[in-house]
Amino acid sequence: MKSFIIACCLIVLGGFSAQAQETFTHTDAGVEITIPAEWFYEHEEGDFTVYTPGKELAINFAVVQGTEIDQAVDAMAADLQKNFQNVELGEVQTAVANGMDCVEIDGTATLDGESVIIYYCLVVTPTAKILEISAVGTPSEFAKYSHEIEQLDNSLKPLQ
Repeated sequence: MKSFIIACCLIVLGGFSAQAQETFTHTDAGVEITIPAEWFYEHEEGDFTVYTPGKELAINFAVVQGTEIDQAVDAMAADLQKNFQNVELGEVQTAVANGMDCVEIDGTATLDGESVIIYYCLVVTPTAKILEISAVGTPSEFAKYSHEIEQLDNSLKPLQ
């Protein structure tokens, strides 16, 4: 869950960054994701984080070890309890994202006295790996970028 903490703390990973709409291929996971115009990303060793123009919000994508979604959700919940206060998570929901099975969980927490929204998704990719997608931000940040987040979400698809 190191990648989740990175997204939460907005630590700069280094690597290549983009400034215009671009499709990023995650070969290890066998998926592609189109990053909204004006957003940029940084990546290192298969993990990458996309940022809004002012770095108000970060969304991290990483392939997690193991193949059991239940174990990954449990590990995520334990990490949240260590790094946030007042963590309240909703029910785990199953879904299908562009033909790929996934589970989603969201909730709220407090970070440095500020209320934040937590979004967490595990996608079973075409390579039979689990792609962890995580984001933490304030309600106003999620509202401000809701359209772009939806575009990003809709762009996640298996490689052809």
